Amino acid sequence: MKVKYIIASLLAATILSGCEKTKEVSSSAVDATKEAAGKAADATRDAAHAVVEGTKDAAAGAAEMAGDAVDATKEAAGNAADATREAAGKAVDATKDAGHAVAEGARNAVDATKAAAGNAADAVKDTVDK
Repeated sequence: MKVKYIIASLLAATILSGCEKTKEVSSSAVDATKEAAGKAADATRDAAHAVVEGTKDAAAGAAEMAGDAVDATKEAAGNAADATREAAGKAVDATKDAGHAVAEGARNAVDATKAAAGNAADAVKDTVDK
């Protein structure tokens, strides 16, 4: 009977030692899985951080470009307004000059008409007096 117990003990020890090896392999697999999951999480976090930073940089660049465009538009609008004021001033001056010339021509025409009317009146008077 003792042999039976010894064989059973040896068999149990072999099985248990196999279980220990299985535990070691399982533990190693779990550790490797944890490590891989940790590395994947770190890589995902780094990628997300890079995307966020890239988006921030792109937004800052777009904001700067928009600001530059607004400044350029303001400058162009200011230049256009200055040019319009200058052109309007020249048009007013030209209109005044033309108005003065027309008024002078009208005065000359009135004076010439008065002189012609006076001459015609004198001619009629001379004809009637004769």
